[in-house]
Amino acid sequence: MSPSDKNVTIVATAVVEYINSLMTHVQHLCHELKLARVVKAVQTVTSIKKDERYDDKIPSDYLYYQVTLETSPGQAMFEITTSIHTKSGNVSTDLNESVSRINRYNIDPACVAGTHPELLYYCVCF
Repeated sequence: MSPSDKNVTIVATAVVEYINSLMTHVQHLCHELKLARVVKAVQTVTSIKKDERYDDKIPSDYLYYQVTLETSPGQAMFEITTSIHTKSGNVSTDLNESVSRINRYNIDPACVAGTHPELLYYCVCF
């Protein structure tokens, strides 16, 4: 799948916005991250089958993606598997458990290491 696909771009942008939202309280310490590029994107297939009895529970209007992206500054690499609603374009809001940093962050987050260890994966200090 092309990294420039419209839905891939929507997912990647939502991930970067989500990561930046985690750091609003330390914006004086950490750079705002920007999407540098989408490295890889795969549309995944769900094994859920449609069942007339549970029609409103089946996510038939969703497409699932696994996206690897790079942010700047710091060249952080993240991977996420999430869904996008095909009609509204909304990305799943359950990003908090599915964003993974897949490369080393070295000393990038040194400014938050002692006070905000939950941000070590995301922060690139000024």
